[in-house]
Amino acid sequence: MRFSFTHYIERGDEEIELAVAYDVSEYYEATREQPAEGGEVELISVKCEGKEIALTDAEETALLAVCEERAGADQAEYFAEAAEWRAQCRRDDAMMAIWERDQ
Repeated sequence: MRFSFTHYIERGDEEIELAVAYDVSEYYEATREQPAEGGEVELISVKCEGKEIALTDAEETALLAVCEERAGADQAEYFAEAAEWRAQCRRDDAMMAIWERDQ
């Protein structure tokens, strides 16, 4: 799953706004035959004013840590929105069935 957010870093006295996109691989729990895998976070792009920006190793490490901290909440929000969308579809289908029955 791909997520994005805005983040700020400081370089010298300047604060820079970054548009960050990152990916979280799907997590599979361990079974008897297979160890747990997935759930890795990967930076996809980091842009400043619409252009890719080079980060120092320290900045990239810190930004990756921010992504890892956000990943659980971002995934939970995604799944909650998906569940709400499915529930709304079921409500719409039920209302259409009632409307069609009454016509």
